[in-house]
Amino acid sequence: MNTLMIATVVGSYKPVHFLREWVYILARRGCRLPKAQPHIPEKEYRQSMLILLGVVFVATTALFCWIYRASKHGELPLNAATGLRTVETMASTAVWQYVHKKYANGFLFSALLCVALCATVIAGGASSGNVNDMSTKYWWILSGIGAALCFVVVGVGVSAHFSARRFNQSTGEEH
Repeated sequence: MNTLMIATVVGSYKPVHFLREWVYILARRGCRLPKAQPHIPEKEYRQSMLILLGVVFVATTALFCWIYRASKHGELPLNAATGLRTVETMASTAVWQYVHKKYANGFLFSALLCVALCATVIAGGASSGNVNDMSTKYWWILSGIGAALCFVVVGVGVSAHFSARRFNQSTGEEH
């Protein structure tokens, strides 16, 4: 079986390795973001971290929404940067369009999960006045939403791969 390349922003990873790295980073950091540097006042650092996290989540949400819209309307061109990229889905433009129209709702659901991540970070940061000092319940919520996002991206990617394989076999475009 070919290695699946499920990529949006993160790049191409085997899902197990990506999840292991994510858990390792959270455990190593103790579910905390780095503290302010001596030359940066603490209050400005807290605000800038909250703004930075908000910008990252908004940008990711915008990317997922753009991919959803382009996929739903058949306007997402065959490319090596965004979308459901596997050997099977990239076999031809026809299979690329078929798969992306069929699984466009996965991108919309991923965008909604990113909105939930952003809301959780804002709520946790606002409740404690600092993203670093959010209570454990917010970290558990973030971990759950992050795991759901990984599950959606991997699940949609695997389903799209096998759907593209069936489409390729039915049209005689096997790889």
